[in-house]
Amino acid sequence: MKSFLEDLFTQRLRERSYMDLQKLALAKCPILIIGPTGVGKSYLAEKIHGIHRLKNPFIEVDVAAIHEATFDGQLFGHKRGSFTGAVGDQIGLCKAVRDGTLFLDEIGDLGLDLQKKLLMLIERRSFLPIGSDRRVPFEGHLILATNRKLGDLVKSGNFREDLYYRIRVIEIEVKPLCERKDEVAKLIPHLIFELAKRYPGKDLILSKDLENFLIDHPWPGNIRELKNTLEYLFVFSEKVARIGDLPASILEEASKKAQGTKKSIEDEDLGSRFLEQNSGQWISPFMKKMSTKSFQEASEDFEKSYFSRILEENNGRINQTSREIGISKTTLIMKARKYKIDTNRLRAKAVMECTGSRH
Repeated sequence: MKSFLEDLFTQRLRERSYMDLQKLALAKCPILIIGPTGVGKSYLAEKIHGIHRLKNPFIEVDVAAIHEATFDGQLFGHKRGSFTGAVGDQIGLCKAVRDGTLFLDEIGDLGLDLQKKLLMLIERRSFLPIGSDRRVPFEGHLILATNRKLGDLVKSGNFREDLYYRIRVIEIEVKPLCERKDEVAKLIPHLIFELAKRYPGKDLILSKDLENFLIDHPWPGNIRELKNTLEYLFVFSEKVARIGDLPASILEEASKKAQGTKKSIEDEDLGSRFLEQNSGQWISPFMKKMSTKSFQEASEDFEKSYFSRILEENNGRINQTSREIGISKTTLIMKARKYKIDTNRLRAKAVMECTGSRH
């Protein structure tokens, strides 16, 4: 059965008139995958590779991390005695890949001199190991990827125009998650299923308010950030995961976004969903006045409203509340003191209401 992500990519390719992954895998020309960091470019490259070349290597190379002085040696290999320290023949990645896939990531960061060598590899379908006078055939399939706008780099003189047109015979653009909202809701359970394999015996159940938050969040780090966040929840949440279980960096980012919006409180924007609770459509008062406050003030307003609400729902019980929102009792007590939330009064109120209902 095809994985969910493969179905998504296949659907997107069809929308761009590229038939399907089967035909892409048979292509003899290079394939260029473009898109921002974390959208799944390497995942797509592996899927293309796996259709017809699974028995052969898939070699991923971050070309931006290769030093110019070692580029030839790593990609093309060297002969014994070709330089000091070359005590034996060394095959390069272009030879090691055989009939598999050589995935060159971040090609937008490749220097001009190295771009020329890459162009020769593509044009001649062969390479010259250091110290050799005999060219070696390149039998692999090239897939390249970048998060840079190559057209702009060509105009600025930082990317070779001939290489640009040679590698974009088949160009696939993978959109960021913020432009694929319809896919996020389907992607979350798939990622949870995949992560569950790494954490046997542990389930991740999302509360409705947290699920809505994850769907609405812009995810600037794309699939990678979403997956990392879900893994964080696997590690730190207990029973049902709630918004309070999210990493502090995600909550701060959401607060900044909420602070900058000027939409009506009735709008179903990120801010309102961020504060939505299962028990009702409660919206923190800071949402109405946040545009006039600093980030620190808005964050404190949110915290005060959030902790007041959740402690009231739990009748001031510290232990129960800390377990529910996934923070330590010490932290919760400090927050209650900071915002002058009288947990004793909340417990007494709950007892009086309970006693009164019996008469």
